[in-house]
Amino acid sequence: MEFQKDNLYNQSRLTMPNYVIAQLLSGQRTGRDDFSEKTSHLKWLRAKNFYMLLLGDVGGGTLEKRVSGVVHPLKTFVPLDHCMFYEGVLVCYLPKRLFIHIVCREAAAFQEFLTANHLQGTISECFGDIWDSRRIFFNTQKTQRVAIRFQVPLLLAEHAPMYIMADYIQSNYDIWQFCHPSIRTIIQFDIKNKTNLLETLRCYLEKRPDIDAAVEQLYIHRSTLFYRLKKIKELTGLTLEHVPELAHLYYSLRLLELSQRELPEPMEEQGNG
Repeated sequence: MEFQKDNLYNQSRLTMPNYVIAQLLSGQRTGRDDFSEKTSHLKWLRAKNFYMLLLGDVGGGTLEKRVSGVVHPLKTFVPLDHCMFYEGVLVCYLPKRLFIHIVCREAAAFQEFLTANHLQGTISECFGDIWDSRRIFFNTQKTQRVAIRFQVPLLLAEHAPMYIMADYIQSNYDIWQFCHPSIRTIIQFDIKNKTNLLETLRCYLEKRPDIDAAVEQLYIHRSTLFYRLKKIKELTGLTLEHVPELAHLYYSLRLLELSQRELPEPMEEQGNG
């Protein structure tokens, strides 16, 4: 709130939102007519759909002491009249065009901005009613804490569930309890025989059903891929055909990756192995 009070960036009416937006974030609401009157200069509010972007310190601390140095480069991506400082983070409202600009067209540049300014960004799901801001902020704030723990520079709501699940499981259980037993079998085989069946399986699951994409990423011939998949089936009894089985395998690999458990590094193999 102090960010709005000190007028440091209020050189015109189109710099930072006024207090009525902060009231929405805090759960306080005025009447809709009063809200419209007080925010009439914020033309972005006419959009039908929004995303909320939270920008926080990568260490989880407040941005209060360095926010002035962050907003200048931020203007390249988000107009300041879409942003406000609230509860230690920068809250930015993104109409769909800005969301596409950040996530698609200028994704690399935005990632560089985050890294250069030691920021972590979390983007909410799409929402249509600005009056739902408090709920969106609360959910996105919780997701951001997880993203900071996993050191994810920019996390979208659609990708968040896997991180949230991994965080909960890692905090309360032995993560191997949730992994498909075949994963351990494959890891042990890879270590013993210096193969990379696990990496083959991971790539196959991610690219399925696009075999050519998997072959290209693994830098192997199609016949080599099919040989390895056959070996995995023989070794584990997997069919690699049914959705529940495929889903369990994929989530097992993602859980291990996110929990930073050591997996065998891909190794060059001789022949078809």
